[in-house]
Amino acid sequence: MMRVIVNGVSFYTTESRVKSGVGSDTTVNSAIRAVYGLLKKKEQGIASRVAVYNHKMQQQYFDVQIDRL
Repeated sequence: MMRVIVNGVSFYTTESRVKSGVGSDTTVNSAIRAVYGLLKKKEQGIASRVAVYNHKMQQQYFDVQIDRL
């Protein structure tokens, strides 16, 4: 089980769900997957700011925190 916080909004999910996508917004999924990719096996959590380009080529920033429970 994991807790994910994106721009101050938190939710609980599983690692397999993070890998397959947690919602319908592809930019948020990309940001979460990028931070999840940095999470080492033995670490309890990680946080990072990620810049993602949307379909209109506009840069968006996401503050993502992932904690293993």
